[in-house]
Amino acid sequence: MTATTSSTNSTAGEMEEGDFVFPKIPILPREKEQFNLRTYWMVDLSCFDEDAPLQGATPLVMRCMRVYHWKEEHARRVLQAYRQFIQLKIDQEDWYAKKLVPCGEVEKMWKEHIVDMDNYYLDMMLLTGHILKYKPPVADIEDNAAAKQAESLRKKRTHEALQQKYGIKFDEDLWLNYDEQYNKTPRMLQILKEQQPCIPQPTSSSTTTAPTPAAPPRVSNSKRGFAMFSSTNNKHPSQGK
Repeated sequence: MTATTSSTNSTAGEMEEGDFVFPKIPILPREKEQFNLRTYWMVDLSCFDEDAPLQGATPLVMRCMRVYHWKEEHARRVLQAYRQFIQLKIDQEDWYAKKLVPCGEVEKMWKEHIVDMDNYYLDMMLLTGHILKYKPPVADIEDNAAAKQAESLRKKRTHEALQQKYGIKFDEDLWLNYDEQYNKTPRMLQILKEQQPCIPQPTSSSTTTAPTPAAPPRVSNSKRGFAMFSSTNNKHPSQGK
């Protein structure tokens, strides 16, 4: 099975982007497809990891729940958003990530899909007929105001396109949290930490400590007993009758 070409002028099994030609990917086709375009997105979490299918959305959801500690409800919610995002890329033929940008949670699921390399290639050929290229966020690779502005515009267009296509089925809350979700990535946390003002901490020499009050003297049991008998004009048992 050879990859679908992105241009009629390119060699079979190769994909082009500008002047760069992607090499052929030596991945054999599956002997039998377990799913079709509709059943691929069905999720069955009643099976254990060792019994889970190797293809389809079920292993992808399981992996995201394990890696990101997502609850099932949230994982299914992100899967629905991921499915809508892929369909939008098909509609706009955005095979090289030049038009559309995912939100934070969809990006996480997309990356978990990509690391399962064999399945990602074959899944995308089944779902889209192309390999969807992933590009990291601009803030992760460069500090360029113009590039960031362009990415912000792509985010806005992605949001508007999804809202127009899916209407009430569009998860607006998930997609509107671009900045909040992205600011939680390790890269951005490091940047925010470096931008924090350095506040000097008090040294041990400048810290005054309150003196510890002295403990009352301990009175032995024999003396305590002797004092008790003396106060009542009785003899202590050790003195005999």
